[in-house]
Amino acid sequence: MNKNKKISHSHFVYEKPPLISEEEIFSQLTEKKGSILFLGRYTLEEAIAVLKKRNLIRYAEERGLVPLIYDLDSKDYPTQRFRIFFRKKEPDFLLVDLKIREGKVQIKKSFSFFPFRKEYDFLIIEWLTLQNPLAKFTPEKPRLPGQIFPGLGLLKKAFDIFIYLARLMKKDGVLVYPWYFHNALIYSDYLYFFNPYKQGEVLAIKRNFPDMDLHKLAWMVYLGCLKYEKSKKNYEWFAEEQIFPLKKELKKYFESKNYNRIVNRVKKRLRFYADWDCFEKKFKSETDQY
Repeated sequence: MNKNKKISHSHFVYEKPPLISEEEIFSQLTEKKGSILFLGRYTLEEAIAVLKKRNLIRYAEERGLVPLIYDLDSKDYPTQRFRIFFRKKEPDFLLVDLKIREGKVQIKKSFSFFPFRKEYDFLIIEWLTLQNPLAKFTPEKPRLPGQIFPGLGLLKKAFDIFIYLARLMKKDGVLVYPWYFHNALIYSDYLYFFNPYKQGEVLAIKRNFPDMDLHKLAWMVYLGCLKYEKSKKNYEWFAEEQIFPLKKELKKYFESKNYNRIVNRVKKRLRFYADWDCFEKKFKSETDQY
C-alpha cells in the first residue's frame, strides 16, 4: 500500500458469507480500557493468544521465522501500530505491520437509495503488510507493486481475526483502505466498495482482462499503462474504502437491486485496453532497480 497514491474519502467500505463462524471464539478476551492496550481494550498477551489460536505463530515457527518479537506503538492513539519481527527489531526482519483503529465514518448522501444511518462504527485497517523476508520472488510468484519481500499468504487468516475482533467490539463492520489496485482486487473476494460505481469499475477491469494474471494487471495499472478504450486516456487508480459488513442493514444495501444494477451497468459500459509498449518500457525501468 502506497501513501503517495491518491485516495478519495467520498464513500466508505463490504463482502460475502462471513469468513468466520460465531462458534470460532479464539480466546476469552477481557475488555479493559487504556491507550497502552491493543485497541484500548486488550493486553498484548491476549492479542498474541489470538494469533496462536489461528496458527499464525506456528506458521512462522515452521518457516524458521523465530524468535518472534512483538511491538505495539500507541503514540498516535487511537491509531495503533502493531508489528511482528523475527530475530531482530529491524526493517529487514519485519513480518507483520498493521495500523489499526476504531472509528466512526459518516456517509454522504451520494445515493438516494441508501436509507440507513448517516454514521457507522468500524474497525478500521489503515495499513497492513504481511511479508516473509526469508522468501524469494519467483516466476510463479513475482513481485507486486509496493512489495519488498514476498507475502506470507496469510491474508485470509488476518481477515478472520479482524472480523472476530469487530464482532467482539460490536462494530458495524471492518473497513480497509486498498492503497493499490491489486489490493482492492484481492480484497474483493471478501469486501465491497460502498460506492457501486467504484465496485463496477474494479470488476470491469477484471472482466476486460480475464486471462491476464494478477501480477501483470497490477503493474499495468500502477505504471499508468491501462487505458480507457474510448478516450484513450490513462486509467488512474484512486482508492476508496471497502467494507465487510456485520450489521443486517449494511448487508441489505450490498444485496439490494439498486446497488447491483449500478455495479452491473458500470461493469458492462467501461472498456479498457492494455498499452503493451508503455508496459514493456516502464516495467523494465521499474524492476531494474531491484
